[in-house]
Amino acid sequence: MEVDDVINDLYKLKAEVFSGKARNFTIGRHRSRIIGSGYRIKKISRWKRGDPFHLIDWQMTLRTWPHEIFKIETIETKEVPIFLVIDSSPSMLVRFKEEDSKFVLGLKVVATLGFMGMYFNDPVGIASFGLAAEIFMSPKYGKRRIFNAVEALLDGANDFYSQRTTAKAVGLFGVNECLTEVLGRIRRQAVVVVISDFLDVLYRGATLDEDILSGLVARHKDNVVFMLLDDKEELSWTGGIGTVMTRNIETGQLKEVKASHAALIRAEHTEKQITFQKYLESRGIDSLVLSSIDWFDKLADFAASRK
Repeated sequence: MEVDDVINDLYKLKAEVFSGKARNFTIGRHRSRIIGSGYRIKKISRWKRGDPFHLIDWQMTLRTWPHEIFKIETIETKEVPIFLVIDSSPSMLVRFKEEDSKFVLGLKVVATLGFMGMYFNDPVGIASFGLAAEIFMSPKYGKRRIFNAVEALLDGANDFYSQRTTAKAVGLFGVNECLTEVLGRIRRQAVVVVISDFLDVLYRGATLDEDILSGLVARHKDNVVFMLLDDKEELSWTGGIGTVMTRNIETGQLKEVKASHAALIRAEHTEKQITFQKYLESRGIDSLVLSSIDWFDKLADFAASRK
């Protein structure tokens, strides 16, 4: 995997985000691009019994006291950190078309959301789990931090490719452990985005820790989002006669699959994704399936639909 090529793609994404494409492209709730704590006036009206005292505008009220008391409703413009968690396990690293993989797509999603956060002056944090690399960067400012994280993850992925590692992936234990770190270390409300293909959940019967999910949703309200990455090339054969030989990237084991079963396998995969999304929805978590086809537009539409 050419690190320079991926980084160049990310610079192009950065240019697109900062050229104005980030407008209405917010995963979480953002009121303003003001840095830090500030206030914007929403409405001036008459104060009535039962309204909070801290809303009273005394400067305006002194002119009409005690006959009329005025209040100002304000919107707090404090920044909202965004924390991105990306899977770097073998199922994400496998490549079906030249240098493309779900992992590279995940990095592009990380970079786009990270640059979007920087555009809105929100601190950005990044964590990863899996075999390629494990990092945990607390939310801070600085676009260079995004590139540093991506470069570290790409170096880890290249080490995996060069060694042809066949060890068992960290899998869902990894994501549970990583999300535990997020829950324990990211105390203030933030936007938490988890990016993975979730194949352990879809096929191996692994489960996400429901206590962790409940804790994340309780702390970060409506700002927990799962991105399910899909590679259309992964199940791209169109059927026919004979068999297709497949290899498990984690164990190295070979398995023959009937070529005529291609459409059925793809349909089952899609159904598993839908079932998982319904499970997430029942836990108060939004989700989106992304592939390399029109992923940027789909991500933008998803962000707009959450407003």
